[in-house]
Amino acid sequence: MLAEPELYQRIKTFVGDVNEHFQDPRRQLIGYLLEMDKVIKTSQNEPRRTNVLLSPGLKARIQKNRRNILELKKVEDKLTKGMSDLIQLIATNGDMALLEKFLNDTDINTVNSSKNTLLHVAAEHGNVSAAELLICKGAKVDLQNNTGCTALHRAASRGHTDIVKALIQAGAPIHVVDDQGRTPVHLAAEQLQLESVSVLVKEEASQPESLRKNTFLHMAGREDNWKLMELLLQNGAPVDAMNNQMNTALFYAVQESNSKAVEVLLNAGAKVNFDIINEALKCSGDVLQKVLVAENADLDVRLSDFSSALHLGVQSGNTSIVRALLEKGMDPDIKTVKGFTPLHVAAHYDRAEIVALLVKGGAQVTVTLSVCEMIQCVTLLRDVLLKDRQGRTALDWISNMFDFLTTIQLLIGSWS
Repeated sequence: MLAEPELYQRIKTFVGDVNEHFQDPRRQLIGYLLEMDKVIKTSQNEPRRTNVLLSPGLKARIQKNRRNILELKKVEDKLTKGMSDLIQLIATNGDMALLEKFLNDTDINTVNSSKNTLLHVAAEHGNVSAAELLICKGAKVDLQNNTGCTALHRAASRGHTDIVKALIQAGAPIHVVDDQGRTPVHLAAEQLQLESVSVLVKEEASQPESLRKNTFLHMAGREDNWKLMELLLQNGAPVDAMNNQMNTALFYAVQESNSKAVEVLLNAGAKVNFDIINEALKCSGDVLQKVLVAENADLDVRLSDFSSALHLGVQSGNTSIVRALLEKGMDPDIKTVKGFTPLHVAAHYDRAEIVALLVKGGAQVTVTLSVCEMIQCVTLLRDVLLKDRQGRTALDWISNMFDFLTTIQLLIGSWS
């Protein structure tokens, strides 16, 4: 496509002005400002006079510099106009031979008033040829405009996948965020540009793990951006990818109590390790329960003192969690290094309902508890008509170890 004659002449004039005037007026401007600075300092040091007379030579220099300032303004106006013409040429898929000719005499990274480069323009308008030409001539792929967007942001948000690929190939950073904290994949997802999302996810997966800080999925987990998470997972984002702190997206979703994000990740098969369980115990609402009863929850993992998820659930006082863990088959008599069972914890914190749940789930009171702890359990359960799996009541537990009289004395003493 041939450029219009008028546009051609405007660009030609623009390039000529750049070559001829771009440096000179700036030097003249500096000289003018320095000269004016001398005048101001001189006038400040002199006694006040009603009329300050300037020498003819100084007047001439000032007038000359004023003319230079006006000339500089004209050149800058032409620069602005020339940039607009180049943008028009790129945006309308104009003659590439003509564009290349003009780019040879132009700063390839020049920006307009919005700090958009020519590469931003090519990316936004989907001009693959112009983008490749600009990259080939050394255009910087990481420059951000006044809203923080790179050319990759522009291309991804418009779904210009070929340009997305070209920019990535040229080394464009994929995790850089704009002023609103959005990466190129955020913008692509918002506009449902699924092909661009897929390209960006694949590029992220190909990067060495040692270079990763947070993946797109980590970011979405922190933000509770579950719609983005679903798109990322559908396009192959690994659900258990770790950052350089060895944490997954689920860890951050739990840490921020982002319930919907937690649900999406768990439904995608995210693993629940003990670090995640520990974070979940700090949460309110349904996040903790979702984590502990998740299909991929690693309930065999222990803390350094061998406390289990059941110990932690009992300590939290959440009966629904304790019930769910017991239903999942956790051993109610699981012990810590010091031999403490969940029943010890329940007795210590006076959690009568949880003691009842543990006993109903098969906890062995007489085997694991001291006399004082057994009394505490009986005290907690005295109003609960409860039998264990062998049909024994709280009174039966004590009777197995002491004669009838001693048992009666213990029970009377504990209830007095």
